[in-house]
Amino acid sequence: MHRCLEIPEVLAIILASVSDKHRGRTTPTRDTYAALTRTCKLFYEPAMNALWEEIPDAASLVMSLPPNKWTDSPRETSTDPPSARDDWQRFLTNAARVKSLSLCGSALCQKLLSLLYLGLPSSETPFPNLQTLSLLRFALAHASYVSIVLCPGLSEISVSMCAQDATRFIMGQLSHRSPNLRQIRGGKIPTDVSSILTRFRTLEALDCGDFKLTPPLLYHLAMLPALRTVCASLPAMSGIGQLDTATVFRSLERLNLHDVEDYLTLKHLLRAINTDKLEMLDVEMSFDPRSVDMQELLHAVSAFTNLRLLKLHDRSMIWDRHVFSSLEPLYCLRSLQTLELDLIGADITNNDVPALGKAWPTLEWLTIQPLTLNAALVDDPPSVDDPPRLTLVALPLFATHLPTLRGLTIVLDATAPPCPDDPPTRSLRPIQLCLEGSPLTQDTWLDAATYISNVYPFAWGLDMHLSDSPDEDSPYWADVARMVPAISRARREEWKRAELASA
Repeated sequence: MHRCLEIPEVLAIILASVSDKHRGRTTPTRDTYAALTRTCKLFYEPAMNALWEEIPDAASLVMSLPPNKWTDSPRETSTDPPSARDDWQRFLTNAARVKSLSLCGSALCQKLLSLLYLGLPSSETPFPNLQTLSLLRFALAHASYVSIVLCPGLSEISVSMCAQDATRFIMGQLSHRSPNLRQIRGGKIPTDVSSILTRFRTLEALDCGDFKLTPPLLYHLAMLPALRTVCASLPAMSGIGQLDTATVFRSLERLNLHDVEDYLTLKHLLRAINTDKLEMLDVEMSFDPRSVDMQELLHAVSAFTNLRLLKLHDRSMIWDRHVFSSLEPLYCLRSLQTLELDLIGADITNNDVPALGKAWPTLEWLTIQPLTLNAALVDDPPSVDDPPRLTLVALPLFATHLPTLRGLTIVLDATAPPCPDDPPTRSLRPIQLCLEGSPLTQDTWLDAATYISNVYPFAWGLDMHLSDSPDEDSPYWADVARMVPAISRARREEWKRAELASA
C-alpha cells in the first residue's frame, strides 16, 4: 500500500469523494462504505465512521445488538436481566459513530427503543455524538423511550406527524437533555409548547410552519443573538411595537410567516427586524386586504434592501383591484432573485416590463398573479369583460429586459396574438413558463403557440397547473403546451437544412 494512504487527511478526502456512479447513483451508499471497511485495516476505522455517520432507520441498528436480545416477534423483547457492558460493546461502539439518526413510530423502532431503554447496562445515551435527530409518527406510549437517544451535543431536531401529547413530552425531554439545540423543525406542534421553547437560548432556526407564535416566545426569539430563521404562524398580538429595534432580531436572515391574521402585528414585526441581515421574506396574509394600505406594506418591505427572495401571498380570498396600485416601492430591492406576488391585486402593463428589468437585473423567478384563480369563492369576482393588461407582446419584453429569468408565471391576454411572422426578441434560455388563467380562444391558440415558440423556444411547464384549476381555456393551453416544443423542433431542423443548403 502506498505510504500516502497512511495520512488521515488523504483517507478523509477519498471517503468524501466516494459515490456509486457505476450504479447510476451520485451519493455515497452504505454498501460502498461497507466494502471499504473490508479493504484493509487502515481503511477500517475511517470507513466505519462514514458508514455509521448517518442512519436512515432503526433496522440498521438491529444487527449490532447483543445475541439473544432480539426475538422473532416484532412486539416482544428479551426478558433476560441487563447484560454486561461487554455484551453491548459492539453496539455501543457503532452507536458512538452515529451523527444523524432518523426514527419512526413503527413496531420495529418501538421495540428497539424499549430494548435500549430497559436493557442497556447504563442509563447514559448510547449515542453520545448524535447531532441530528428526526422523529416521525410517535405516540405518547412510546415517546418516553426517545429520551434514551438524546444527548447534550444534539444540535438539530425534527418532529413530524407525532401525537400532540407525544410532542409535548419529547420537547420537555429535549429542554432537559439537549438544552443547546440550534435548530427545531416540525409540523403541527401544539401552541402550549411555546413555554418549553423559551428554555432554548442557543436557537438558530425555528422552522414550524403550523405553530402559532405567542408573545412570550416572540420576545424570547427576538433577543436570541444567533437566530437566523423563523418559520411559524403569526396571530394578532399587542405590544410588539414596544420592541427595541436596536437590540432585537439582529441576525435574522429568513422569515416565513403563515396565516398572518393582523396587519398591525405584521407591520410592527417588520419594523423590529434588522434591515441589513434579512435575505428571504415569505408572508401569507389572511387579513382583509381592503382594510389596509397595501402600498404602506410594500414600503415597509422595501427597507430590506438585501432581500434575495420575496413572496407575498393573499389567502383572504377577497378580490379588489383597488387594493394594489404599483410595484414601485419594491424597485429598490436590487438583489432580488425570486419575486412572487400572489393574489394581492398586483397588476402590471406591457410598459412596466422595462422598469422591472432595470430594477431587478438578476431576477430569476417572477410570479405575478393579479386575480383569484377561483372567482366563485371571492366576495367581488372580476368581470369577464375586463381582460388582463398584459398581452403576449410582453413576452419579448421579458426576454429583452429580464434575460436571466428561469421561471415566469403571469396572467396575460392571449386572445389577440401578434402576427407570428413578426420577428420578436428571442431567448434561447430554458424557462418555466406558466400562463395559468390567461384567456385564450379556439381561434387563436395556434397563433399564440407559434408566437410563444418564437420568443421562448425552450419554454416548458405551460400545462403544469391546468389540472389543479381547470377552466374553459385549459384545453387550449394544453394544446399550446404540446405545440410549442413541436414548432421549436421544426424550426431548428429547418435552420439546419438551410445551413446545409447554403454550404
